[in-house]
Amino acid sequence: GLIVNKDLISDRILAELKLPVICLHGDDSSLLNTPSLTVDHFMIAKMAVDYYANLGFRNFAYCGVDNYEWSRRRGHYFQQAVNASGYRLFYYKGSAKSKKKSWNEQIKSIAKWVKKLPEKTAMLCCNDEQAECVVKACEQADVIVPEDIAVLGIDNDEFICELSFPSISSICVNYEEAGYQAAEM
Repeated sequence: GLIVNKDLISDRILAELKLPVICLHGDDSSLLNTPSLTVDHFMIAKMAVDYYANLGFRNFAYCGVDNYEWSRRRGHYFQQAVNASGYRLFYYKGSAKSKKKSWNEQIKSIAKWVKKLPEKTAMLCCNDEQAECVVKACEQADVIVPEDIAVLGIDNDEFICELSFPSISSICVNYEEAGYQAAEM
């Protein structure tokens, strides 16, 4: 069998292999009758909104990277969860050009956006890398984390989360369990 990331291989090549195929992160898989495993973006969004609302936050923000479908989906579901709770969402999505921007240029762009956010904003980032970028942008913008803006990542990459200052809280996605489920399929 073959476990693939659909973004890295074409449908034609997969069809020619004549092997059992499982698509990981198959959010937008166009392969018919192909089992796929994906992250429950809605549950992540709901967990983030519930967590922040229980802490008393009423302003929410999402910082994603528009180049990636999974980031857009996370932002979409976060917006739905925020709206369903009756709160306001501020949305940042890096443009297609942002992939070509240097780390410092991305931080400057996010810093401009962060300065416009109201104090006491709860932010969900599309992943821990983006959360680290936001923390650096906040530092550059003289916005204090977590007092002015609380930052929450996704994936719980311990290396990124623990080495960031301040450290980043993150929602853990159980990729190990996903691997076991993929092997079982």
